[in-house]
Amino acid sequence: MSSDDPGAQSLSGHLRILGRCWIAYGAIRLIMAVFLVVYSSTAALMFGALLNRVPDPFTLLGVFHFLYTVMIILSAACGILGLVAGLALLAGQRSGRALALLAGFLSLSNIPLGTTLGIYTLVVLLPSSVASNKSHAALWSLRTNGLARFPPFLGGQFLAVTRSAILSYSAFEMMCRVTTSPGSL
Repeated sequence: MSSDDPGAQSLSGHLRILGRCWIAYGAIRLIMAVFLVVYSSTAALMFGALLNRVPDPFTLLGVFHFLYTVMIILSAACGILGLVAGLALLAGQRSGRALALLAGFLSLSNIPLGTTLGIYTLVVLLPSSVASNKSHAALWSLRTNGLARFPPFLGGQFLAVTRSAILSYSAFEMMCRVTTSPGSL
């Protein structure tokens, strides 16, 4: 990517940064999964100690074990996906973009590191025209095509969340344009 185009050089710099960050984040998530497995009996004991006044503590302890297992699997999957996405981005492979977008989406629920890295990934790798020029068209497309299969109560909530996400991304993009414009310095 030795182009004289500053946009291509900037994107290549962002991809290198993203690759390094995803490798570090993947390692952190895998370490977290190992710690969750190692300390699972301690976590179950601590949660079980809170259930001494509940009429049926065994049902809640079963739910706890299920959710704890899901958390371990999600942490390990995000760690592996983050490592693979980071290596693919650094190697310049075409699959790196898709893997990083998937990893970015899955990491959004992990506050603060995953949220920060996920938003940075989505901002860098998603086309800017999706948020700025076509936000209303995308919402209309979701409303007419994608939400027809949802029940009305779920579709309305999904549309509201999607609309607020697209509008907040548009506001973020406009803010970045204002702060990086040549006249603002």
